[in-house]
Amino acid sequence: MARFCPKCGKSIDKGVFCADCRPRVLDYKLSSIKICCVCKKIFIHGSWKQTNDIEVSIIKEIKSKIKQKDVEVKLVESIPELKPGIQETIMVEVTSDGVTHQVPFKIEITYCNICAKKGTQYFEGILQIRNSNDRKDKVINEELAREAKKGNVVNKTATYPNGIDLYMTHRRSLPKLAQRIVERLGGLYTLNAKLFSLNHLTGKEIYRLNVLLELPEIEINEVFLFKESILF
Repeated sequence: MARFCPKCGKSIDKGVFCADCRPRVLDYKLSSIKICCVCKKIFIHGSWKQTNDIEVSIIKEIKSKIKQKDVEVKLVESIPELKPGIQETIMVEVTSDGVTHQVPFKIEITYCNICAKKGTQYFEGILQIRNSNDRKDKVINEELAREAKKGNVVNKTATYPNGIDLYMTHRRSLPKLAQRIVERLGGLYTLNAKLFSLNHLTGKEIYRLNVLLELPEIEINEVFLFKESILF
């Protein structure tokens, strides 16, 4: 029995429509796209990624969720204000095989795993710096800024007559941080891990790492008198 396309009347072997008249169905699977309101990172493929252009990154993520290749994606609506807690559904136009589809997707404004810890009481380790001064502080601050770019930030400080304690968010980075400071300023550092608490859900022990960094009390170009001998 002959079969014909109901739209143009062409003879067909299977299906309802011919290849030219078959409805263009867009095959996609979109979940919500998360944006950090502080650093503007986007949660993509299971992790937070830094981006220079949020719109470009969103379009790239949408394309990755569409089964058809060589599609064009255009944002129809503006990205909402980057305030935490905002969840909005906005539309994009996706053009595939000459057909434009209106596709909704949800944007969620939140904090990334790093920014969520900033400004809180959370810490994993303490860098205990002793015998510092203004010159040494400049070097230390340069290294702390380097750490902050990787997400290891200072959430609390405690000042003492001979130094300062810095409460930091990532304990694993502290030994390397202390090593870099020693390489630039000299001194010694020691590590001391302490049991902090117990995760009642997993039973895993949670440790905090204390790193004592003792900087030398002498300065470059200083001269000392030792047993009637001049040392410099």
